[in-house]
Amino acid sequence: MTNELLPNFENNRNGTFLKRVITPIINWGLSAEAQKNKQQFENFPTSLPGAERVEKYYVKKSTHTLLHVAQMHEGNPDLEEISAEIKDSVRSIQKSVYEVCKFLKESGFAADFFLEGSYDQLTSVKNFYKRNAHPNSKGISTLCDDLDDLNIKKMILEPDDFNSKRWALVEELEKLIRVEGFSPDFYLGGVQILGHEEHVNCLPTESYPLLLSAFQKILSDSDSNELMAKRELFALVKIEEQLRERLLQTSFAPLIFGGGHNFTTAVKEFNKGVRLDSDYKRIQKDVSTSFSVIRIEPKGYADVSREIDN
Repeated sequence: MTNELLPNFENNRNGTFLKRVITPIINWGLSAEAQKNKQQFENFPTSLPGAERVEKYYVKKSTHTLLHVAQMHEGNPDLEEISAEIKDSVRSIQKSVYEVCKFLKESGFAADFFLEGSYDQLTSVKNFYKRNAHPNSKGISTLCDDLDDLNIKKMILEPDDFNSKRWALVEELEKLIRVEGFSPDFYLGGVQILGHEEHVNCLPTESYPLLLSAFQKILSDSDSNELMAKRELFALVKIEEQLRERLLQTSFAPLIFGGGHNFTTAVKEFNKGVRLDSDYKRIQKDVSTSFSVIRIEPKGYADVSREIDN
């Protein structure tokens, strides 16, 4: 929980003085990095465009905050036997993810995004499309050029017309692209469209062997819980590496990942120094990075989740 006392001081006649005195006491023992994270965590809004629900979980002395934007993708095995109406709802959820990510980018909470399913940095969405096209596919370059052309015309098109044309082009791309034999639904979503428009990077969170093993377990109806837990822990490790390399100014690490992953166990393990070795076995390390968590559910996510469960 965040500290509920500080805002009340502002209503006091001596509120400013009290806050100046009390805040250093509350922050005593926190590193500069942890103080910065605490402040940014407390200032993060509980209502934002495209979001239906924002849940904040502060961890004392944490150095960063994981912004988990819950997504749902059409590659979800649970959706295979579900109606076309529900699949349309999933696409609507991705549009909400787009709104959330656009707000995070424009408000300075995020510069780049960490993406489920990616094990290579996707600095150019167009090059990614071309690189991962099915060998028999034609028209990838043409469709990408059409997206570029549409983006140029954005200012002279009505918003609804622009959005419908853009998502129609994305649907065409989805029909053409295949990644390692799986549908590309991890990749072609709201944040990827934002990446194409505003040149944000989609950074890797996965190990291909772990990702492939998890899919194989799911497709064979085997217990995949342990592999999923390792995927979550591995994602945090990859984020930690890139936070160090990029020297990001913000304390936030925005992660676009399936809403079925709540990251509670992974964050607890990670904050205690648990990491994975090259064989994906848990090891203990003396590290300084730790996370608080803010979970953002896009509009429509809860309704579709309930529908699938029923």
